Amino acid sequence: MVPDSVLAPLNIINKEVATPEIQESLLGAEHLGQAQMKVFVDKRPASDQHLGLKSPILKNKAKTFASLYEVDQLSKNKQNTIKVDRQILQRLVTAYRAGRKVDLENVPQHELMPIPPSLAATNGSLHSTNKSALANILTKHVQTPADVPLQEPSCLAIDAKHL
Repeated sequence: MVPDSVLAPLNIINKEVATPEIQESLLGAEHLGQAQMKVFVDKRPASDQHLGLKSPILKNKAKTFASLYEVDQLSKNKQNTIKVDRQILQRLVTAYRAGRKVDLENVPQHELMPIPPSLAATNGSLHSTNKSALANILTKHVQTPADVPLQEPSCLAIDAKHL
């Protein structure tokens, strides 16, 4: 148990404060390791349980600052860990602290994602598209002249990136 007199750990890069669970995990890592070593020694050949010397040691899943923004979600009998994208909110808070006007009442009305959900999956990978159909839609109302008059200044720019 962590004494109350200890201040909560702070990530100096992004100013995140650890929750009590993370604080206990970070500050009690040595005790967790010692307890795991004691279990390792007690269950090996010298004991009555006779686990093999090469049997695996369970890993300590210690909570860290990275686990602050992990959300566990159950779907189809398997558990996926989704990391909540927090960069947009951090930018809004930074802009607000810098004195810029930020309308925080309207922020929850929009997706807080760097890419709209209609274009990407939840893991960040973009949906595949039918590019030829998209090219037809983009060029449907564009008229390209057969001849470009050389007497007058003219320009025809075709951006191949969007075709």
